[in-house]
Amino acid sequence: MGQNQIVGIRLSHTILLLAFSVLLEGCVSEVGHFNTRKEILVIDGSITNQRKEHIVKVYRTTGFNKRSIYLPEAQVKIVDDLGNVETLTHYRYDFFKTSEDFAGVVGRYYHLEVIIDEENHYTTAPTQLLLPPEIDAMRYSLGPNVVNIYADFQDPEGEDNF
Repeated sequence: MGQNQIVGIRLSHTILLLAFSVLLEGCVSEVGHFNTRKEILVIDGSITNQRKEHIVKVYRTTGFNKRSIYLPEAQVKIVDDLGNVETLTHYRYDFFKTSEDFAGVVGRYYHLEVIIDEENHYTTAPTQLLLPPEIDAMRYSLGPNVVNIYADFQDPEGEDNF
């Protein structure tokens, strides 16, 4: 291999790398400044009318790209409009679970009570457990490395659903 060919290969690699880096630079957008020190309490969960363990996650954020703070000492309860209380137990990380035989009742109102410590008590607004609408049709589409699944349905009139 001659000297000119080696220089030509190196030059083409350099141009290719330069073009690639310009392409990548064009895809970068500044999102803004993240406050990496602010802790935010996150409570995430749902219940259904199925008899099973239901999960509620309770944790504090610690900033962008950092581990969450788990709160295993938190007390988590689901309370219905008749005064029935389901006390969740902590079982790992930020997960709290109901008993295996817990099931919500369609038509009842439920709220969540979370006690983190003596000063931090949180109660959600009551929400009614509604039957989901019937699905008229299901379809899917394939994309590169993804499957999109769609459900066609009609929300009942007069109900405020999501």
